[in-house]
Amino acid sequence: LKVMKFQDELESGKRPKKSGQSIQEQVELYRDKLLQREKEKETEKDKEKEKERKDKEKSDVFHKEKDKDDSTPGRKE
Repeated sequence: LKVMKFQDELESGKRPKKSGQSIQEQVELYRDKLLQREKEKETEKDKEKEKERKDKEKSDVFHKEKDKDDSTPGRKE
């Protein structure tokens, strides 16, 4: 939808056409730029999800070890 709007704005003169590039070339570059941004967002989301998963695993291990330590009677000397 954004690409179609961009093309309409170029064709109607609302956006200036870059010299040396056809409207179709500009539209293709704009589409590629949008796709690259989306790919970067997805990569960032994946990294964040992986970090959250690792943090949860660390927390789970910590709680299991703490519960284990609490349930095992200590040895007094």
